Amino acid sequence: MAKLVDYFVVCGIQGDRPLQETRNVPYSSHLPPFMRTYTPRVLARFPLIDHFGSAFDDGAVCALCAPEGVRFAKNLTDPKTLFHSFLITRENASRAHGAVLTYYERVEDSSLVTMLEGMQKHYSGDQDAEQPFQSARDKLFVTKSLCLLSSHPIMKPLQAYLEQLYAVTAGGKVAQLPVESYLFNLLYRVPMPRPGHKIVISGPLSSISWRRPSLAELPICDYSFTEFFELLGLKNIVKLLTCLLLEHQVLLKSADYQRLMLCAFCAVSLLFPFNWHHVFVPILPAAQVGFLDAPVPFLMGLHVDPLVTSRTNLLQLETSFCSVDIDHGTVDYTDDLVVLPDQDRLLTCVTAELKRHHVQAPDLCEVPLISGNRSTQGTDTLRKQLCVGVENSAVDDIIRRSELEEAVAQSPGVEETEGWARSPGVEETEGWGYAPSSKDASLSSAQSLEDWQKNRDQFQNFDKSAFLSDQPTSHWPFYSAFLESTLFSGFIDEKLLSQWKAGEASVSISLFDSYIERYKDKSGLSKPPTTPGVSSEGMLGNGLMMEGVKEVAPLPVLLEGMATDKVQCYEVFPPLDSSVMRPPLDRAEPSSHNRSPPPSPGHKSKPIGFFQSQVKFVNQLWRESRLRVKHMLGSTGESLNYIEENTHIAYLCELLERVWGHGLKKREGKSPLWTHLMAYAETKGEGPKLTAPTALTTSLVALDSIGEKSSPGSYLRKRFNLPQLKSQIQAVLQPPPTVLLNDLRIVAGMSELKTEVGRARAFVRLALEKKCLSRYLSELLSNKELMSQRYREYAFLCTDEEREQFLYHLLTLTARDFTCFTTGFLNTKMLYRVIVIGEGKHFGLSTSTLLVTLAGEYLDSGRHEIPRGEFSIDITTQNLGPLTCLRLGHDGTGLAPSLFVHAVLAHVVTTGQTYRFDCGCWLARNEGDGATERFLLGQTIPHTMKKDHSVSTLDVESVLPSRGRRLPKKAANEKTSEDLLATLGTVVNNLCENVKLRNKDAPMHRQDLLYLLCGANGFCSSMEELLLWQLKASRKFQKQLFVWDMFEYVLLQQQSGETVAAQNMTEVRSLVDTIVQINSSFPAVGKSEKLVILLCIGLRQHALVGWLKSLAAFPGILSMYEMGAFLIEPGLLKQATDILSQTHTVTVKTELLLTQGL
Repeated sequence: MAKLVDYFVVCGIQGDRPLQETRNVPYSSHLPPFMRTYTPRVLARFPLIDHFGSAFDDGAVCALCAPEGVRFAKNLTDPKTLFHSFLITRENASRAHGAVLTYYERVEDSSLVTMLEGMQKHYSGDQDAEQPFQSARDKLFVTKSLCLLSSHPIMKPLQAYLEQLYAVTAGGKVAQLPVESYLFNLLYRVPMPRPGHKIVISGPLSSISWRRPSLAELPICDYSFTEFFELLGLKNIVKLLTCLLLEHQVLLKSADYQRLMLCAFCAVSLLFPFNWHHVFVPILPAAQVGFLDAPVPFLMGLHVDPLVTSRTNLLQLETSFCSVDIDHGTVDYTDDLVVLPDQDRLLTCVTAELKRHHVQAPDLCEVPLISGNRSTQGTDTLRKQLCVGVENSAVDDIIRRSELEEAVAQSPGVEETEGWARSPGVEETEGWGYAPSSKDASLSSAQSLEDWQKNRDQFQNFDKSAFLSDQPTSHWPFYSAFLESTLFSGFIDEKLLSQWKAGEASVSISLFDSYIERYKDKSGLSKPPTTPGVSSEGMLGNGLMMEGVKEVAPLPVLLEGMATDKVQCYEVFPPLDSSVMRPPLDRAEPSSHNRSPPPSPGHKSKPIGFFQSQVKFVNQLWRESRLRVKHMLGSTGESLNYIEENTHIAYLCELLERVWGHGLKKREGKSPLWTHLMAYAETKGEGPKLTAPTALTTSLVALDSIGEKSSPGSYLRKRFNLPQLKSQIQAVLQPPPTVLLNDLRIVAGMSELKTEVGRARAFVRLALEKKCLSRYLSELLSNKELMSQRYREYAFLCTDEEREQFLYHLLTLTARDFTCFTTGFLNTKMLYRVIVIGEGKHFGLSTSTLLVTLAGEYLDSGRHEIPRGEFSIDITTQNLGPLTCLRLGHDGTGLAPSLFVHAVLAHVVTTGQTYRFDCGCWLARNEGDGATERFLLGQTIPHTMKKDHSVSTLDVESVLPSRGRRLPKKAANEKTSEDLLATLGTVVNNLCENVKLRNKDAPMHRQDLLYLLCGANGFCSSMEELLLWQLKASRKFQKQLFVWDMFEYVLLQQQSGETVAAQNMTEVRSLVDTIVQINSSFPAVGKSEKLVILLCIGLRQHALVGWLKSLAAFPGILSMYEMGAFLIEPGLLKQATDILSQTHTVTVKTELLLTQGL
């Protein structure tokens, strides 16, 4: 059962820590120390353990309990109390409503007095402005805040309870029981009443009555609308609501925090039946005033200190949004604000209602009355002429609750019986006509809910054109803007969903529909509703507030372990006994004369309500797990970016912590999941800390045991079909199942993890990336003895059906490939296994030593040697990130150094990821382009599930080449110049657009940029085709022709003294210098890769256009190309250079492993 109150908090300062001044008061340093404001902290909170779904945020609670900080005062004779409320919106969109009572308390801590006197001695300000504090002469007081937090927007009952609590702790009055008894009863035993019921709460001095509105009444708003109208006035409220309906930025300003909360909640309540989905911060801390620059609709409240005459940032911002000065009753909006439809009628209608209920709004006398019979006929006739209308009883309900609030508040021992649940949202539905959903002809519905959800964007949910055509022209400015708002679109979506899911419709939709049906019924526009068992008359009754069923909350009793002599008259708020304030599940139930007879021996009984609440919580966890997995798999065809993936995984980790924390017999650490993992490891004979230094190597035993090791004396690489090579490839592509304890060792050995929560999240990320999270958790839960030792019988993990469905949903996560561990822990040591698939030229033999360098998104591994006679190498290094490229070469030693490399496989043993680097080229001086070192691009090999573990989608035979395969021959180039220019234009556009798009939000991934530059259809490939087109196959080259040969020829001619035009000399020198540097820096690199390096450097330096023009002007080019080539034909050259000039608008970073610092 839901509780009325979640937390009780005491905020203030004590002398055990140094005083820290607040930063939000600019003039604080000029004041004496005892007049400054100081940062508060939580002195006490109960319960000490967070509730599931409503986590306690110390920083936010302190900042909002004392927004101005803690203040000192001296020699107070009659200290006053101050009440205000606040709102905290959590990351999961849930809300925490706080009620705070602040008062001055006598300082009895001598250390705090000594600290303040020490600060006074070092004060160098104006001593005459205020007499300094002296402990021998003055009495020191400090502010302290008592706070109650609730998940429900209730204020008046909590305010009455805090005032009584203050009276018996610092106000000189005596209660019948210790303070702990009353707080224990409020926190753990007072339930949230059912809709329409009234509950009586026993306070420290008297009872407090409070009624929850029924589902047939307006939503909860525990603030006085009478005060709201009297503060701003009717016209200003209409302006404010117009801005909210059109989703403008609205800033509330006041020197009173409670006024900010009152006006914010009343304004949002008036939007009924629409919901404000945008930023809603009724009290914005002064340190976060920069959020006013946010380019989104918002409703924020800012405290304006009268002592501060200027706010530099705020004065510059006030011209861009609607500014509401609550204290002076003004609403300023610089732009032309459209007028509400039938605004005069609305003002006249509401004015009549306010006057009838004696509300003293400041501008009621200024509201123009509509002439003619309408004013004499009263509001009933007016309502019938509007688009949407209800009876007078709805407005009567609003005002009557305000009157009852004041009347009940004056009754002794009773606080806020009725008035807390009012919300006058009917005012706009009866007078404004901006709810066009009442016209059924304007709403369109799909054939089914599934069709609507799949093709939501294609359906026209509301016929806006038809609706606007029925409205007067003067109403179009407002309606055309409002129909495009999120408020209206969200309302229409809820309205459509209610047609398919009538039983799951929101309360606001059901209540609004009931008002509309009742109006139609009484006006003769339609037949009464035919919903079985429900009618508008039965839903709304006679329009008056129903008294409701009276519920009496459990009475506070003397807690076990407490003595009656603790009841006394306090002068300061007493320290609470935390041993008796534990939740009922962790302590014995309090004694009471109403306790049931003791159960039979050996029988453990629990209240029915307790089990019902646990079942409800279990179902909630199951539904949340299903939705969380659905969100993570919602776009299977698209890859998640880094931020989206981390957000989803963070929510999943939080969910797992809640699942493992539910029903624990004893909470041993911050992370229930990690403590369970450690307990499981102990049952397997492992130590409690799992800090073995061989955490990485232990996970390689299975890989090392597969396949035969080559003999130490073998220095010759064998053919592709050798069993040793196949066994190693098999171990990488089809690895054995991973072991839970090995991965626990890996996580435990990560030095950058300092907390249990961090280790648990690292374990979840590692298991997700290895596609074994569901299998690991199933293994963890299979230990029945451990489960019975740690969990109660009602725990989520002990419910067989929900647990199995939970694990099944986690198993579906294997459909997506994650890199969350690799991208999340950059300082972790990772193990990489590299396997080269190749064969020598002579009888498949090769005698050279291979040199390999791996590179990822973050780092490269450095050069490593693969000894002769070995097929692979294991590299342990810092996390490189997702692998992107690789550089492979050999030292050219031995009698047969040549090697044909088909591909290279790189397996990340730590995470199970496998990458393939295709080559299909020789590493030989006398083969191909003469390269003994090559730069290869990598691509991830997809994984799938085989039984219960992840394996590669490729098998050994698909990776190995067919027998006798050699370098494939290139097909004849049959492309035309138009095809080449079109390809180049497409490649350049893709490159520029991706670089610009990625640079706006985050740096571009290295792999994405590499494929745009060096991929098979990338920039360098298209440029090579363009330069090869119409190139003469002259006999002087004697071998296969490469574009780099043309650049070598240009270099030779330049060195021999051949000159070009003066205007091209700068570009020629730059080109020649770059060619010389590439030849000297990359002696082992082939001609194709040298061209790629040259093109990448020219792209980075924005020199390609100049280089091409200088080549075209070079005298020897005519002898190298056929007529009509790009470097010969001026028209084609101009088109190519125009396309390349687009690259000057972006900055491209070249791959370090490719250019090696050149």
